[in-house]
Amino acid sequence: MDEKTPLKAISRRSFLAAAGAAVACPGRGRQTLHVVPNFHPAVMGWLAPYSVERNYCLYSYLDHQDHAIRDAEYRYVFSEIPHLITMLERHPARVSELERLIGGGKAELVNAFVVEPTVNLSGGEALVMQGVLGLAWYGQVMRLRPRHAWMIDICGWHEQMAQIVKGLGLETFVYCRYNPTSPPEAAAQVADPMESVHWIESPDGTRTLAVNPGHYSEALREVMLATEALPREEVLKQIGALVERQQARFPKGAPLVAFAGQADYSLPFLYKKYPRELLEIWEASRPGVALRFSTFSQWYDEFRRRNYPLKTVRSGSRIYGWTAFWVSAPPMKQRFRRAEHLLAAAEALAAVSSLRRNTDYPAQQLWNAWLLVALLMDRNSLWGAAVHAVWEHPKSWDIRDR
Repeated sequence: MDEKTPLKAISRRSFLAAAGAAVACPGRGRQTLHVVPNFHPAVMGWLAPYSVERNYCLYSYLDHQDHAIRDAEYRYVFSEIPHLITMLERHPARVSELERLIGGGKAELVNAFVVEPTVNLSGGEALVMQGVLGLAWYGQVMRLRPRHAWMIDICGWHEQMAQIVKGLGLETFVYCRYNPTSPPEAAAQVADPMESVHWIESPDGTRTLAVNPGHYSEALREVMLATEALPREEVLKQIGALVERQQARFPKGAPLVAFAGQADYSLPFLYKKYPRELLEIWEASRPGVALRFSTFSQWYDEFRRRNYPLKTVRSGSRIYGWTAFWVSAPPMKQRFRRAEHLLAAAEALAAVSSLRRNTDYPAQQLWNAWLLVALLMDRNSLWGAAVHAVWEHPKSWDIRDR
């Protein structure tokens, strides 16, 4: 109702019409659970060399794209530049199709970084360059600016991440493991009770909003894997349990978010009539919480309309998990750090030379070199958790080449 409409102008008929419209509009006046499907693959090679990995990832993402075209209720997020480069090379027409989905709110390029890197081995400058290079590429090629640091697979994070994310002009830091608001003795990746939304603060006082809804494939996994329609009671049970769990993690009355997937390399719903039929079953039960399949920013834009009391964390992640990753393949990790430091030194020397001797500054060559460093920061590359063909392969573009 317009604030200028006088009270006496409201008739019984208009009141009933407005009430009916509120019931007909899903989510209006109710708390909403936003379910965000994501693919979550590797990117530069994990269980196969890069030449195989990129092909598999492209067609998996295209499955999500096809599902979003087929089902008006399906939305998803897309992360990491190399997958887009593969699509541009192999199926450029599908990029135009993806752009239309993004424009219609059906898909989101969610991650401002070049890849989803591990954040615990490189120096801070390399992490900053992930965002600088990523934002430049997205702006020039896709004509948009991603809003988030999408770090859903990292196994811990340090106190500088708030400063890095804020300095890049990003709006949230999104992660899935070792929430520091969980009990300090908890060893599980996702340990309740926890606060899914909180501030993280760097030593210089910079802070940014951190979001940890749970695991990246925690929501509706069994429903996404179903090959045929599930019984109505099972659907209501699965969604109801998800609502209850997320309500315990979020501020009272706040819009909820959960990440949906089958596992790593998650495809969309195997049963092609989901999520449309899923939503029909849930809405017919007249729930107190609306359900919507969303992009991440669609949840965030609703969340940020109000101020909620949120905890501030200054410690970094609760623990660093998967400690074997930090001792595997030490020669590869040493080679990465050496390359990273040599590049930083070369950049500094080139700057001095261009200022004092009037030599050309090799801007393009340094830009290309930083891009290679960004690609080397792919999680499985620096974890030492990939097959050997990712490091050395006679035909595929490998870590040694980069």
